[in-house]
Amino acid sequence: MGSVVAAHHLGDHIPQKNNFVDVDRLFQAYHETLLLIQVYGPTTAATDEEIKRFYQDLSQAVKQVPKTDMLLVMGDFNAKVGRREPSAMSSAVGLYGLGERNEAGEQPADFCLEHELAMANTMFKQHPKWLYTWTSSGGNTRK
Repeated sequence: MGSVVAAHHLGDHIPQKNNFVDVDRLFQAYHETLLLIQVYGPTTAATDEEIKRFYQDLSQAVKQVPKTDMLLVMGDFNAKVGRREPSAMSSAVGLYGLGERNEAGEQPADFCLEHELAMANTMFKQHPKWLYTWTSSGGNTRK
């Protein structure tokens, strides 16, 4: 099962229903606040119900963030979002993602669109080694 958590707490806490969701107020300057939501998404072994619950918890956490605050959602979604097709008009995914989107990549992409977020690591051209977090033992598969 995935979880939505944050490790350290600096400042105000946004209350949640369960222990899997925590939002940290990390930085406050010039009347702006940066809030961090740290996630570890469900793996392919998770049930559909666990995946649904993960995205519901994440959505609840995002909805509680004041519109005046800056929000950073980061972590491992256990998904491959790929890259946006140049002809696509609306997408949270940029032109510089890695490979093709897998089935698990649909949920984070849809989640970002729903909450008007963008997957920043796909928006800028980067060295390919910075686009994946896992490599198979033979080096043939990267995710």
